[in-house]
Amino acid sequence: MPQIHTPQASPCVATVIDFFYFLDMRQHADAAALMAEQGTWTRGEELLRGPGEVLSALEQRPLNRTTCHVVTNLRVAHLSECSATIRFYMSAYVGVAGEEEMRLVSLRRCTDELVLADGAWKIGKKTSAQMLP
Repeated sequence: MPQIHTPQASPCVATVIDFFYFLDMRQHADAAALMAEQGTWTRGEELLRGPGEVLSALEQRPLNRTTCHVVTNLRVAHLSECSATIRFYMSAYVGVAGEEEMRLVSLRRCTDELVLADGAWKIGKKTSAQMLP
């Protein structure tokens, strides 16, 4: 099984981590840019296709909403020259700007299937399964 601490795996792992960083920093265009042109994201009950739909959905998030996505137990399940599968757990915390406490809203088991496109790793398929609450 490929490990995350290899020169080949590191850019793949960075794509996964960067997506949630951009999401939490409200850099929606940067998060959407990590999607492959034909990439899909099953976000709750909604299937988003491509960077345009992802950006549109993220831009609808309330302006006062703050988030913190914590990625753990990250594993590179598959790695080739042009594709990778990353599995991880993600804990999502949500708050309201100006309030001190955030609350845990979800623990999910996630899989990101990545593709190499124009020399960069992009998300080809993003799925998850709710574990808590």
